[in-house]
Amino acid sequence: MNSMFFLSAFSILGILYLILGLITSKKIKTVEDYFLAGRGLGLGALTFTLVATQIGGGMLLGTADASYSSGYFGVFYTLGMSIGFIILGFGVAAKLRKFNVATTAELFEVKYGSKFLRKVASLLSALSMVGLLTGQIVASRALFNALGVGSEMILLLFWLFVVVYTVVGGLKAVVLTDIFQVIFLITIVTGIFIFCLLKEPGSFFKISSLVGTQNTFSGKGAFLIQLPVLLSSALYPLFGQDLAQRFFAAKNKKIAVKAALLASAILIAFSFIPVYFGMKAKLLALTIPAKTS
Repeated sequence: MNSMFFLSAFSILGILYLILGLITSKKIKTVEDYFLAGRGLGLGALTFTLVATQIGGGMLLGTADASYSSGYFGVFYTLGMSIGFIILGFGVAAKLRKFNVATTAELFEVKYGSKFLRKVASLLSALSMVGLLTGQIVASRALFNALGVGSEMILLLFWLFVVVYTVVGGLKAVVLTDIFQVIFLITIVTGIFIFCLLKEPGSFFKISSLVGTQNTFSGKGAFLIQLPVLLSSALYPLFGQDLAQRFFAAKNKKIAVKAALLASAILIAFSFIPVYFGMKAKLLALTIPAKTS
C-alpha cells in the first residue's frame, strides 16, 4: 500500500515538475536567467528556496535518526545551519550579493585577481557537492526502503528525474519547485505533529522536563557526538555554492539579508518536529529496521 501510494505521488509530481521546468525554460534568454533567475528573486521566493535547501528527506530523516540516539542534541545539524544563515544575515549575505558574481569561486578572481584560486575553489566546491548529493541519495534510499520500494531502478529514475527538471528550467524552475515542496512538507508534517500532540498532550518541550528526558538517551556523550555536526553545518552556508547562488540571485542586498534571517527562524522552529518523532520512537522502545530511519 505504501509503495503504491509513493509511486503514484512520485509520478504525479514528476509530471508537474517537468511541466514547470519546460514552461520556465521558454522564458530563459541569457546565461544569467538560467543560473541566477535573472537576479530577480524577491523576499518570499528567496526565503522559501533557502529553507528548501535544508528541509527535505535528508533533514527529516537525519534529524529524527540523530534524536533517536542523542535526544535533543539531534537538533544540532539544523541549529548549525540556522546559525550559518544568521551569520549570512548579519553582513555576509549582503557582501556576497554586492560582488555581482554567479559562483563563489568567481570571488577569488573578482576580489583577488587569481584565476588559479578560482579553479581550486571550483574543484573544492564540486567535491563538496558530490558529498552532499551522496548524503541525499543515501537518505532517499532509506526512505524508499521504509516505504517498501527497494528497487534500484526506481531510485535511479528518481534521481534522473531530479537532474532533468533542474537542467531544463535552470534556477527559476528549481525555485518554483522549492516553494511548492516547502509549503507541502511544512503543512503536512506540521499537521501530523499537531495531531500527535493533541492526541497525547504532555510536557515534552517544557524546560522543567528537558534534563530528565535527555538523561534517558546518551547522557553527556550525546553532546560531544553531535558537536562536530553543529560546527560543520554552521560553517557550510558561508561556503556552499548552492546557497551562495541563491543569494547572488536576490534582487538586492536588503532582500538577501532579510531572507537569510527569516529562513533561519523557520528552520529552527521546524527542526523540533523530527526531534520529537525521533525521541518519541526511542521512548516507546520502537525497533528501527536496518537501513531505514
